[in-house]
Amino acid sequence: MWLRRKEKKIGQILVDADIITDEELDKALKLQKENGLLLGKILIDLGYIDEGELTKFVAEQYRIPCVSLDRYEFRNDLLEVLPEDVSKAYGVIPLDVIGDILTVGISDVPDDRTFRRVEEITGYKVQVMLVTSTDFDDFMKKLESVSTDKKRFAERIKDGKYVRSPFPCGIERRRFERFEEALTIKYEFGEDYHIESTINISQGGVLIRSKCPIPVNSHIILRLEIPTSQKELIVVSKVAWSKHVEKDNAYLLGLSFMSMDSSDSARLSKFIDSLSSGKGQHSPPV
Repeated sequence: MWLRRKEKKIGQILVDADIITDEELDKALKLQKENGLLLGKILIDLGYIDEGELTKFVAEQYRIPCVSLDRYEFRNDLLEVLPEDVSKAYGVIPLDVIGDILTVGISDVPDDRTFRRVEEITGYKVQVMLVTSTDFDDFMKKLESVSTDKKRFAERIKDGKYVRSPFPCGIERRRFERFEEALTIKYEFGEDYHIESTINISQGGVLIRSKCPIPVNSHIILRLEIPTSQKELIVVSKVAWSKHVEKDNAYLLGLSFMSMDSSDSARLSKFIDSLSSGKGQHSPPV
């Protein structure tokens, strides 16, 4: 099930409908850059819109069924289909699987690319349901409590395509050898799309310089270009630390790799091996 693409994002749609003002939207977007929360959640917390009003409005605008999570039982087995870090990065929660259809819940409206990527990761067709921010937050709390007991490096059961992280449990990312490499990296955060360059890279993550701050512990999707592969690597990553460089008015961000396709993990390992053995000399792209 795909959403009808809107030329405008949900914030601007709410402004055009006279539900919030331009000033209120600007304040919410500024806060989003600081805390990484979904825009709808911020608007509710600021008191600009009621949770029920927002949910009803989004459901009508995008023609998405609205459901209560009281209808769905929390299932640990769904974490093997859509793990915690992927849920956080894409803003979706797994509700049910019937046949080849995965039902996910959202409390805000991402674009179609999100659902295409979730389908690629899981191997299922995606059906979308709208839930309230309260239900979404309650589900994520349950998810976090369960995920702490999971092995961080386990492969997804269904077809082995998806891996949680490219390194064994218990090994600190800083113990990986880091290589100074300027690689093109792309990601979205909030309403903005960024193209940056890496400062260094290891098997466990990257260091980048960014024009905007991203809160620590935020999950983002990286698209990383490496010279040994014709395809971009797509990696779910977590902001491990952030430092403001005042003289450059920029931010240093340490990003930890959390999960990726097993094929992308293999490409990353091959690239890191080429840096280790060739000290910058790369094999032809594959």
